[in-house]
Amino acid sequence: MEIIVSEAKQCGSLTLDDFKRYPIWTLVDEGSETCIAPVVMKGTTFRQMDIDNFESLFIFAHFLLRDGTEIEGEIFYNTKDGNVYGLVFYHQGEKFHFPGIKYPASASLNDLLLWLGKKREDVNPLYYYTNYTFENGKAISGMIDLESFQVEI
Repeated sequence: MEIIVSEAKQCGSLTLDDFKRYPIWTLVDEGSETCIAPVVMKGTTFRQMDIDNFESLFIFAHFLLRDGTEIEGEIFYNTKDGNVYGLVFYHQGEKFHFPGIKYPASASLNDLLLWLGKKREDVNPLYYYTNYTFENGKAISGMIDLESFQVEI
């Protein structure tokens, strides 16, 4: 896995096009600013020796809502504890940040429902999948209960 520092961007400024060009990003420290830069890897399998070099990865993902709607976005994956700490959705040209398990999720769920124009039962639980696996063959995919942000990987 290789970080392309020359393509670094400010945190929060990534777009769907950025993720389509580079599906994996990580935090890098460029002087006094924290930035995010793409990670390029051969194939679609994360080897443990590779991910041990990163504390967190932002990975392009597909989300499947309970009503069957599919939305593109990203997951914020912590490589040290294996948890998903946040989600970003891209829908109809807009971007929505959904805070993760370190933040209260109930108010954000209502905001997400308004943004999507959906009811709670249309959205929750949410399934996500990526094009990547770990070297043990386990896919980077799972289910998220948006009410409590309980993640099953």
